[in-house]
Amino acid sequence: MASSPGNSGGERIEDVAQNAIRLAHKTLDRFPDVKRRHMVVAGGAALSSAIIAAAAVAIVRRVRSGSTEAEAVAEITADELENPNHNVDDDDSPASDPV
Repeated sequence: MASSPGNSGGERIEDVAQNAIRLAHKTLDRFPDVKRRHMVVAGGAALSSAIIAAAAVAIVRRVRSGSTEAEAVAEITADELENPNHNVDDDDSPASDPV
């Protein structure tokens, strides 16, 4: 099934998703202890999708605030990965959840 351009500015949805997942894994590679804590299959064969999603959200937040993808990957902290409600723009308060 082919995808059509959507809200991503004309990019195919698969391309956007693949890039986000690639960057999330690249980010997680910087934090082996975090990665190890979020292995879900006996023997550590798979990463929790929640930690991959948290990494992708952290990247998007930084890119939307003006960072390049490379800067976002380099600047993300382990705390941002394990506390995804953390707002990088305001260290004193958590990010609000959209309702």
